[in-house]
Amino acid sequence: MTEDQRRAIPFAVRAAIASVAMAIFLIVLKSYAAWSTGSIAMLGSLADSGLDLLASAVTLYGVRLAAQPADHDHRFGHGKAEALAALFQVMLITASAAGIAWRAIVALGSSEPTQGAEFGIGVSLYFSSQGAARVGGPVLASTARLLIVAIGGGSLMMAQAPAWTLFALVGGAMAVFGLSTAGSVAFARWGK
Repeated sequence: MTEDQRRAIPFAVRAAIASVAMAIFLIVLKSYAAWSTGSIAMLGSLADSGLDLLASAVTLYGVRLAAQPADHDHRFGHGKAEALAALFQVMLITASAAGIAWRAIVALGSSEPTQGAEFGIGVSLYFSSQGAARVGGPVLASTARLLIVAIGGGSLMMAQAPAWTLFALVGGAMAVFGLSTAGSVAFARWGK
């Protein structure tokens, strides 16, 4: 591809292509990790990557369509295609959350231990650390969320607290994660 051809492809399209490629790579790696460990958490992460691939493909289609100039049928262009792709992503995230929640509830009743947890944790930590130079705040926010759930959940289990308190703890941890991530992204220097 020549330099002029590369410039002709909008940045959003190139970013969407990179997103599709990374999602495929993650699916392959996480599939192996989920298969070798039997971990529900890794299976959830795999499902997330699978939905990321679908969402990235829809986004790629949306940004390519939105980059087209106005025509007879679309006097103001195709810009709404990006918004529709984003709406599709919201629906995917909602569906995946429901599926993971159902699988987690089923797993709560099972006494089968996770095998090869070290490998699954290693894969998760490796990908959590990617891009830490630019997104250190979101990585720290995610770590804080996990620590809140791990320490608080352990304390609740030791105190034999009712199950709703664990759900409340996870909800609070998600709120901390969301606010911390939003704050770190809002105040991060994203320029060169």
